[in-house]
Amino acid sequence: MLVAQGGAKVYAPPRRARVPRLASFLVVLSSYGCLLACGDNPPSSDQTGGSGAGATAAGTAGVGAAGIAVTKTLLAAGVTDIVGCDRHGVVHAGRADLGDVKREYAALTNPRGLTGTADVALAGADVFIGLSAPGAVSADGIRTMANDAIVFAMANPTPEVLPEEIEGDVAVFATGRSDYPNQINNVLAFPGIFRGALDVRASTINEEMELAAAHAIAAVVDTGQLAADYVIPSVFNKEVAPAVAHAVSEAAVRTGVARREWRS
Repeated sequence: MLVAQGGAKVYAPPRRARVPRLASFLVVLSSYGCLLACGDNPPSSDQTGGSGAGATAAGTAGVGAAGIAVTKTLLAAGVTDIVGCDRHGVVHAGRADLGDVKREYAALTNPRGLTGTADVALAGADVFIGLSAPGAVSADGIRTMANDAIVFAMANPTPEVLPEEIEGDVAVFATGRSDYPNQINNVLAFPGIFRGALDVRASTINEEMELAAAHAIAAVVDTGQLAADYVIPSVFNKEVAPAVAHAVSEAAVRTGVARREWRS
C-alpha cells in the first residue's frame, strides 16, 4: 500500500490471512513511533486534514480484512493519499478484476490513479508496511525507497523481506517476530482496549477509541528512549495495558458511547 501526504509516500502490500481489526492500532502507533524516532518532519495538520508538505506519512497494511481496517484508521487519523496493492499490483478503479469490496476500497484510495507492481510503487516511498506474505516485495524494491526509509515487514513467520537482506539500507526495521527488534504484536492493544471499554460499559469501539489506544501505546515509549531499534513498547511492559485502558475509557466518555460513569 502506498500512502502519500504532501509528497511523502508509504507503501504496504496486503495481508491474505484474516487479522483482527484491533491490530490496526499497532500499525498506526508504530508508524508514528518511527516518525518520532527518525523522521525529519513530524506530522502536522495544516493541509487537507493530513500532514503538511514535506511531512512523513504514517503507514498501513493491505487490502484484506486488516488492510481495509488499517486504511480506515489512517484516514481517520488524517492520511489523505492511500494506495493499496494486492497480488496483481496496485488496486485502482480501472481494474476489471475487482470485486465489490476492492471496488469500494479503490474509490476511497489511490487519488493519483497509480498503476503497476508493488516494487514499482515502492520507488521513493518513505515507509513500507507489509502484512502479506514472504516475497511480496524484493530487497531491490526496498532499496529504491527514499533515504532513511522505515520498513515494517510483518508477515509471520517469514517477513516480506528479511532484515539481513537490506541491512544498512533502511533507517528502521520492524517485524512481527520476537527475535528481531521492534516486534509489532497486537497483544499490546487487546487487554487495554477491552478493559477500557468494559470499565465504562461502552456500547461500541469507535474510531476515536482506536486512535486513543494507538496514541496511548506510543506515549509509553519516552522520547528519550526512542531509537531505531526501539520504536514500540515491549509486550512485557506493564505500563501499556493501564495506559491504553485509561485512554480508551476517556475517549468513550468523550464520544458519548459510555454507559457508565468513568472515574480517572
